[in-house]
Amino acid sequence: MNAPPISEEAQAAMHNGYEALLQAHALAEDGLSDAFVDVFTAWWDHYERFIALVAPAFKPECKAGCNNCCQQNPRGISGVELYFIDRLLRDRPDAYAVRARFKRRMKTEGGPCPLLDERGWCSVYAARPVPCRMFFAATPPDWCHPEHPKHQSAVNPHLVPSERHALLLRAISQRLGLGLGLGDLPTDLHGGMVAIEERLARTTE
Repeated sequence: MNAPPISEEAQAAMHNGYEALLQAHALAEDGLSDAFVDVFTAWWDHYERFIALVAPAFKPECKAGCNNCCQQNPRGISGVELYFIDRLLRDRPDAYAVRARFKRRMKTEGGPCPLLDERGWCSVYAARPVPCRMFFAATPPDWCHPEHPKHQSAVNPHLVPSERHALLLRAISQRLGLGLGLGDLPTDLHGGMVAIEERLARTTE
């Protein structure tokens, strides 16, 4: 499927997102301050704006509550994104159960994302990482499930940010650090979440 022309408004959204990441990088040296959180979450807002402007051209078939694309292990996640997911989990009553599911998923292949709730909805939707945000269906949503007979025919445009955004996310992870080595965490969701929990446990011993 050919990509449509990117409007000036969409380009501006991504430019504003890049500027927010630049600010986050400058603030990361002081750790996870309120100012850092504000500008980093502003990056997500600008990215969502970009997706909202570009995705309609592909006639997306995604519907609320569909989780067929949540049966695999997303890759290409930065350490800072993993940290924000972990941060949301910490005070939840089901945190232990979610972490246990991640460990089980490291030993098996397939199955739903450990972050899905009892309804099958993403429980960290506001902090979902780039590989989850960029993915959507231009064919029937059930084709996205890896066990669907038409999975190989599914059309899933990826509205991925440019490489310079990815480089900044890695640089922010490295600078933020927080004693957890965010810059060298595994970049897949399952491996990254298990690793960050293990590192947190060591820092509190």
